[in-house]
Parts: sequence; structure tokens; C-alpha cells
Amino acid sequence: MTGLSFSLPGLAQASDWKQLRSGLLRMTEELQYALTNLDSENFSKAMQDRLQSVEDSAQKAGEKAQEADDTARSGFQQAYEEIIRAADELSSEFSTSLDQREDSILSQVTEDFTAKSETAQLEEEFRSELEQTSQAIEMRFSDAASLTQEVDGKLEEYKNLVDTYIQFSANGITLGKRGNPFTAVLNEERLSFLQDGAEIAYLSNNKLYITSAEVLDRFTVGNTGSGYFDWVPRGNGNLGMKWRAG
Repeated sequence: MTGLSFSLPGLAQASDWKQLRSGLLRMTEELQYALTNLDSENFSKAMQDRLQSVEDSAQKAGEKAQEADDTARSGFQQAYEEIIRAADELSSEFSTSLDQREDSILSQVTEDFTAKSETAQLEEEFRSELEQTSQAIEMRFSDAASLTQEVDGKLEEYKNLVDTYIQFSANGITLGKRGNPFTAVLNEERLSFLQDGAEIAYLSNNKLYITSAEVLDRFTVGNTGSGYFDWVPRGNGNLGMKWRAG
């Protein structure tokens, strides 16, 4: 690493705590500045190649994981459609319940669906729940499917679970899906979009506020009265602006 140097004048001769503390604070500020402005030019060629290799490996691992997930979902959907098509026995059963607890009331409606054939069995449960407390009302919707299929004399089991919810409280309305990092919250001031609990974008007073944006084709500013300015990428890689009538 080149281009970085730190100095702590007076530290060797420091005779009191104030001078030592001042020197340490100065070093901390220099280190923070260096780390903030660090880029690839500060690394040797070998280190740059190593970092690039790590980045490439991480990207390939992510692509492989996504590919495996897509394959699993596709296999489940194909097996699901096949058992429904070839089922010899179909049945469904509804049930309802009302549970009054100490601090809440829980209402449930459940449908159990079963499809059977000679080589496979599908069990699927659809459930909606309404839970009311003194602070909030939450609706939950779930679809849990379990598919057991005989392949070459062996039983293979697939499971799929979808669990979504809508919550009404004094803070607004929250929509989400269990296990998913994204949620939407609507209150009296804004419509917010959250990722892992952090607000990444929101709509308020006719304006959109967003942490970062990526426009793939065209970015337009204007109105029907004065016309529109379109920012568009050109074939040579540059960004151009064109005006057009409203």
C-alpha cells in the first residue's frame, strides 16, 4: 500500500495526558480519512488481482446458489402440476376456530387439500388468520404444501411455504412476507419501503425519495405544457439529453 503516512508529533516526548490524547485523536482522524478515501490504486498489483479473484468467486457462488434455487422451485412446480393432473383421489376439508386469549383474539380459517395417486401424495394447507390485540390487528395468509413422490422406488419429499401478512396499528399499515427482507409501511405521512428494517425509499408530498436509483432505459423530466427532457444512453456509451414536445 502506498500514498499513506501517519505522524504523531510530540508523542515520544509526551509528558502529560492532554498531549497524548490530542496526538491519538489526530492519528484517528488521519486513519479515518485514509480509509474513507482508499481505492484500488492504493493496493499493489498482486493485491488488486487477489481482490478481483475474490469478487469473481463470490459472484459465481451467488449465481450458482440462485441457479440451484430456481431449479428446486421449477422441480416442485412440475411435480405439483403432475400430481394434480394424475390424481385418483381429491379431497378438501374446511375448519374454523376462534381463540380468545388473555391479551388477544385469534380467528382462523383453514382448508386442507389432499391429492393422491399411486406414486405420489400432495398435502396442502391454506390458512388465513386474524389476530386482534389492544395495540394492533394483524392478518396472516399462508400456503404450506408437502409433496411426496415415488421416483425409482424411492420417496422424495418437497416442501414449499408462503407466509404473508398485513398489520394494522397506530404506526400505520405494514405489508410483508415472512423470511423476506422487504416490507412496505403506509402511515399518515409517507409510504415507505424497507429492506432489513432500514428505509430505502419513500413517497411523500408528491415526491419520491430513494437511497439509490438505477434507470435502465430512459430518465424523463418535464410535463405536457413545456415538453419533456429525456436522458438516454447512447450507443457509444455516452449519456445524452433530448427534448420532445408534450
